[in-house]
Amino acid sequence: MKKIAIITFSNSNDNYGQLLQAYALQAFLSNNGHDAVLIDYQPDPWLVIRRDQNLIMAYLKFYVKRFLAYCHIRKQRKTPPDCRNFGEFRSSYLKYYPQKYTSFTKLKKNPPLADVYMTGSDQVWHSRVGDVSPYMLGFVKGGHKIAYAASLGGDFISSRNASYIYKLLSQYQRIGIREESGVEECKKIGLKNVEFTPDPTVLLTQAQWLTVASAQSQFKTTKKKIFVYSCYLPKGKLLETLPENNDFEIIVVDIINHDEKYSLLSINDWIAAIRDADYVITNSFHATMFSIYFNTKFVTFRYDDKAVSRMNARLDTIANLTDLPERFPSFAKGIDAFEILQSPVDWEKVNEKIRFLRSNGAGFLENNL
Repeated sequence: MKKIAIITFSNSNDNYGQLLQAYALQAFLSNNGHDAVLIDYQPDPWLVIRRDQNLIMAYLKFYVKRFLAYCHIRKQRKTPPDCRNFGEFRSSYLKYYPQKYTSFTKLKKNPPLADVYMTGSDQVWHSRVGDVSPYMLGFVKGGHKIAYAASLGGDFISSRNASYIYKLLSQYQRIGIREESGVEECKKIGLKNVEFTPDPTVLLTQAQWLTVASAQSQFKTTKKKIFVYSCYLPKGKLLETLPENNDFEIIVVDIINHDEKYSLLSINDWIAAIRDADYVITNSFHATMFSIYFNTKFVTFRYDDKAVSRMNARLDTIANLTDLPERFPSFAKGIDAFEILQSPVDWEKVNEKIRFLRSNGAGFLENNL
């Protein structure tokens, strides 16, 4: 058994995929006999901004949008910030080191003890993070370092940052990247210890995910069931793709909007909704992945906003690996989402591809710990 310290994102109160990827990696390692513990790193965002002045406008827009969303919650429904019970999920399913770190300085001064230090998944190396040093294990002097399914979030590695990133990542024994484009970006700056690894949620089987999903269905009808999950899209954009007739029961979850149109599902209920739906409409990578795990027909819209279109890299990767490119359209006139939803899927073939990815991910971890 090895003590494994994992740094990743896991502090959101509304991003389902963020917590599920953290849980999946930790659960897989624990199930294989290791003591896997998450580092509770929650830096002050304003400290991050001051380190990189180029991020000021991006952060202002992001946090103003979130602030207005939560003002809306309090005004319209008086819903608490953790209205989806993410804190309860963290308490029940995730294991953290007892110390909370609020700055890279504190993390570097008193790092947690471990046999292996691991960068987990999600967009931990995205430029929006600002100072990526903590997520590139810059606080570890020596030691065994690996990354599993880390992501650049579709970013290019700029010439300005290339030498610094190379210095940090060349100290890793092995690097797994979640997007194929990210592997190429790392190779361009001279890294040779890098390869593709699938998202951590792939590591757990459908049977294992069923133990996390709520037993009770979120749908209350015998009609056809549609689950809509919107991730940082303009309000209501996915709703425009719904069929015009009312012969469906529809559950809509939006990652930032909390008004009466949208359901506030817990993580366990969110998984159950995908499990029990006949169709899923989304723009979310993780909603797509869970649709695949449960063999639920889906359509996943690509990001068409230039500001975030690079995030399509993760969608492109899974579309290619599952050989389902037709289920990943862009928002455009003439696209009939419901026609795509009703088209057949060779789930036996898709499931075999997922088993292959699971085997590759497990092999990477077994060989590099």
